Amino acid sequence: MCSSICSVGCSGSRCDQVTGGCVVCERGWTGDGCDVACPSHCNDQGCNKTNGTCVACDASWYGDYCGSQCSPHCMLCFDATLCQRCEPGWYMEITRSRNQCANCPDHCEVCNNMDDCTTCQDGWVGPRCQCSENCDGGLQKCDQNTGRCTAGCVQNYYGDSCDIQCDACLTCNQSTGVCTSCRPGYFGLQCNETCSWGCSDSPDGEVHCDISRGRCLTSCVTGYSGDTCSVGIQMISNCTPLLVGVTGDCDVCESGWTGDRCGVECLSNCDDQGCDKTSGICVACDLGWYGNKCTSQCQSNCDDQGCARAGGECENCDVGWYGNYCTIDCQSACDDRGCDKTSGDCFGCKTGWIGPRCDTRLCTGHCLDDTCDDSGLCVSCSNGYRGPQCLEKCGTHCGNDGCDRETAVCTGCDTGRHGARCQDVCVQNCVGGCEQYDAVCIDCDVGFYGNFCNLTCDVNCNVNMCHRNGTCTHGCVDGWTAPMCNRQCFSHCLLCSDVALCQRCEPGCMDDCTTCRDGWKGLRCQCSENCDGGLQGCDQNTGRCTAGCVQNYYGDRCDVQCDVCLTCNQSTGVCTSCRHGFFGLQCNETCSPSCSDSQDGEVHCDISSGRCLTPCVTGYSGDTCSVRRDTSTRHPCSTAYYLNTSSLKYGVIPQHVILVVRRDTSTRHPCNAFDPSISVDEGPVVGAAVGGLFGGIVLTAVVAVILVYFWRCGHGNQAQETDITRNKQQKPLPNLQKYRSPSHHYSKYQSIRKSGAHTDDDNNYVNDGESQMYENEAVAVTIPDTDKQYANLP
Repeated sequence: MCSSICSVGCSGSRCDQVTGGCVVCERGWTGDGCDVACPSHCNDQGCNKTNGTCVACDASWYGDYCGSQCSPHCMLCFDATLCQRCEPGWYMEITRSRNQCANCPDHCEVCNNMDDCTTCQDGWVGPRCQCSENCDGGLQKCDQNTGRCTAGCVQNYYGDSCDIQCDACLTCNQSTGVCTSCRPGYFGLQCNETCSWGCSDSPDGEVHCDISRGRCLTSCVTGYSGDTCSVGIQMISNCTPLLVGVTGDCDVCESGWTGDRCGVECLSNCDDQGCDKTSGICVACDLGWYGNKCTSQCQSNCDDQGCARAGGECENCDVGWYGNYCTIDCQSACDDRGCDKTSGDCFGCKTGWIGPRCDTRLCTGHCLDDTCDDSGLCVSCSNGYRGPQCLEKCGTHCGNDGCDRETAVCTGCDTGRHGARCQDVCVQNCVGGCEQYDAVCIDCDVGFYGNFCNLTCDVNCNVNMCHRNGTCTHGCVDGWTAPMCNRQCFSHCLLCSDVALCQRCEPGCMDDCTTCRDGWKGLRCQCSENCDGGLQGCDQNTGRCTAGCVQNYYGDRCDVQCDVCLTCNQSTGVCTSCRHGFFGLQCNETCSPSCSDSQDGEVHCDISSGRCLTPCVTGYSGDTCSVRRDTSTRHPCSTAYYLNTSSLKYGVIPQHVILVVRRDTSTRHPCNAFDPSISVDEGPVVGAAVGGLFGGIVLTAVVAVILVYFWRCGHGNQAQETDITRNKQQKPLPNLQKYRSPSHHYSKYQSIRKSGAHTDDDNNYVNDGESQMYENEAVAVTIPDTDKQYANLP
């Protein structure tokens, strides 16, 4: 009937239904009924249910039942002679017969031997912890053999090792401890006398007086005078009524006031009881303050009971602190109850730690929850560690979930990393990182899509955003269609479900438009008025002009202007004809103004070369009418250009007259001058085989005629000696150029100017009189048959 209760030692109150024997014992109990307590020195792991042997012993005990104690100060041993670990402040001294614990040097908490301290007590430093931190200058000013401070002590300490406090002194003699300066408010050799209440505060808010006589180092407060500000002045306003003495001094002051005449206010940290009338000492301090005048604040780690008024020692410490003034941290392995205020010993240890101060680690590695087996090996590793003893770190980027204890493969990666050990970086455009093994992005940055976010959203996606498959997230911009917004709607269609299915047109245009914008027509206003042939020359489905464009427009829809062209190629926009007065591929070159007007009153020239399509205006010649002709009155001697006879070796063009002139050097003749205004176009040389044969025949006849002409002209004007150059009243002497005949045959000639001729400051040719034309020198010139202009000689 299950009328009996299982033993209290049964774990979970579970026991055998028939015998009552416990299935499992609670820790600390053994026996079939779990009603026998484990040996007293078994640790928290308890003992064996069957035979009662301890799983592990408390520190300093050993044996199956942990009934034997280790040697003094030994925390772990296997018998009385073989200590394995010593208490803090002791080290292992190994001899042939035994291992025992020896005391570390003074002020040393942990050491390897007498000369090697690894941890010093608070306030001590050095290899053997023999130097006080109160040495002025620190370790460098301490004799590490004797521990003596060689440069004196810091304030408030004295003695050879500066380990004695000066009590009430601010500073004291290092040898005797006699005060050399006092804390604010005190004076005397022992700083045990109080400065007068009549002394006013210094800038630091404290009262200071001379250490020898108590003379105030500041002025007196109102109501007092004298060196020590101890002479009171008649002030009775704060006297308790009817208690004024016969001297005029107050017998009793109102609460909060002090002094013979009650003219001095008690310090602010006195509690409600005020202060003594004579000395000004507070009856009691507000919580958190101490000292005769309650001017010193308790240490911040004192608990809510405050501190002793006399020296400021804390009544109790906040959890986690110990020492007289609660300034020392408890060991980090102490449990939540903290440690003893005086000794610093923990009230209990966290899991995995043992010892009075919980400073001995039971587990050897970074065990999860500090749980390990009897050998000190972790049951599981803390995040970030791996290996048999959990001493090796996982990869840097494994993240918060750590890695496999044996393979080191990361359980997860930090954001932005991937790979078995998170050794690789996700691609740049991934957002939120990527998958650990295939590197597929979790999400993409704005404007990108694809598994690896390496594809760019179409520029026609609204706000440049698309899904992972490239379809636009927020639809398309006007005039483009889904899913990827890379297909354009018909002209003037703002929204379409397909290229040919417009759902919303531009303002003022629908599938059956009644009014089109200027320049457009058709049912959906998709045809440009620039189509040649009008609406009949336009495909109303695509808007393409099928018969070409009207003048000055091009493009599939003839909606692009040709700029300066009159007409242009419909596809490329290259000019095919220019507006009046222009030529060139871009119609940006101007026809010569010397071309005469056409019947339409405009100037026209060839689009490629600029050749005038009409005759030249009077005074100009050439294909482009750019050669200027002199139309002044003919001169009787103006039938020749003067050239070197060496030119004749190239032969003569049949349509030219070749003149050979005998130069008369006896007298100057105006016919021997040269007209600088004549220029002759250059052309190719006619072959000597044709030109030479015909030229020879013509040359013989013409030379005879010209010689007779010049002979008569010379005698009529009494020819004078002729220089190769002209004087300053004559025109400049040019270099004659070659002339192209109407039939495009050419003769090649050279200038006749010889050495000895030069130009003056007005650019006129002059002759220095030394170089002359040779007598009987022959010169030649070509006169086109079709050109009526001749050289005009002065």
